[in-house]
Amino acid sequence: MLKELFNSNHLLHFHFMRNVIFYFVITVFSFAGCSKPSEKINIPTTVKTKFTTMYPDAKGTQWKMEDGKYEAFFHQDQKNLMVILTEDGTILKYQEIIDPSRLPQTVKDYVSAQMGGKKITSAITYTDPKGNNSYEIVVDQATYLFAKDGEFVGKKRN
Repeated sequence: MLKELFNSNHLLHFHFMRNVIFYFVITVFSFAGCSKPSEKINIPTTVKTKFTTMYPDAKGTQWKMEDGKYEAFFHQDQKNLMVILTEDGTILKYQEIIDPSRLPQTVKDYVSAQMGGKKITSAITYTDPKGNNSYEIVVDQATYLFAKDGEFVGKKRN
């Protein structure tokens, strides 16, 4: 009975929309705390060129500078994305907010076995320039990290 309920498209849509709203609120608050409204980030031409070449259909791009690196938050193909670039336009990391159903089975199995099957409330996949993925999930307001093969790496301090 519960399995049928969790497989319901309606329930999946509800959880997806809840995650979208959650990340929208987080993004808004993170931008609010990044810099003073009067400050404008000067994005080097090399960074802008690399970004627009890689993501020509990006919408709503917001820039933030952290630790000398440029972070672009944007939407493309109905996805919430973030990319980190150096001043010379080198991409260091790519991030996508994903539905937990898209996580590797090993991550889902870990949650089931080690956390009593608790619900994954959010999931992010990170991709490095070589195409290697890693994952970050949130369960009960705690953040857990997993390697590209879905192997548990550790718990992140919140």
